[in-house]
Amino acid sequence: MDNKKEKNPAYDWATYIEQAIKTGLESPTPYKVIPYKNGIGIKKIEFIKPKKTVEKMDGFEKIDHLINRQLLEDQL
Repeated sequence: MDNKKEKNPAYDWATYIEQAIKTGLESPTPYKVIPYKNGIGIKKIEFIKPKKTVEKMDGFEKIDHLINRQLLEDQL
């Protein structure tokens, strides 16, 4: 049995904010979660306005968009 406990986001702000950021990026209407400097609480939520929809992008733009999204997710 695994002795490692999973952190409960109800008691751990770092876990809660990490999950909120991930949810925001995966949302159909993507948004960015900005936590307070001390890491306790969410200061602001900004909706990300896409420049173009993915469907309207040509091949190279779509690849660039997907690479940038992956880089942003990797920073989490």
